[in-house]
Amino acid sequence: MGTNNIDKINLSKEARQLLKQGTTKQETFEILVGKYKSSKVVSDALKNMPSLQAVKKYGFWNYILFVLLLFSALFFAMHKPAFIIYVWYGLLLYVVARMAVKYYIYVALLSVITLITLAVLMITADKSQINWVEIGIICIDAALTLFLSIWLERKLSPKPKEVKELYTNSQGEQKLRVKYEFADI
Repeated sequence: MGTNNIDKINLSKEARQLLKQGTTKQETFEILVGKYKSSKVVSDALKNMPSLQAVKKYGFWNYILFVLLLFSALFFAMHKPAFIIYVWYGLLLYVVARMAVKYYIYVALLSVITLITLAVLMITADKSQINWVEIGIICIDAALTLFLSIWLERKLSPKPKEVKELYTNSQGEQKLRVKYEFADI
């Protein structure tokens, strides 16, 4: 079965189902490679999915990230209500709630943009007009959100290790194949 013929949607569904049942990432990988015959495609599907063990271990921190993001959303919605704020924060809250780890980079990006905007505001705005308590709270919130999004991306779904192995095929030729090893939590 070539990589073009693999039904990636069903592969992802099967992978999610196996992981939710408590199967480790490595076991899930081996089961799905046996079925789909493409270690690269299976590895790509699994690399951004957290295992049940990772969800149990780091789920609390994901909830903290969700609450920090929700706090930012409410703060900015109250101070500068705009449709784009509702859309942007709504999408990011959905990403964090679903633990869609590959999109956590956008949560980090939003935090960086927030920190830069606050720095510019502190430099350029009239110092007597700035509410320093609010600025401090949002800076702390953005910094924690930045840290947690990057940290959780690495902890919830560590990238697989690629191991190159030399083997002899049925024609007696030396070939190189890549094996993927998932670190279980």
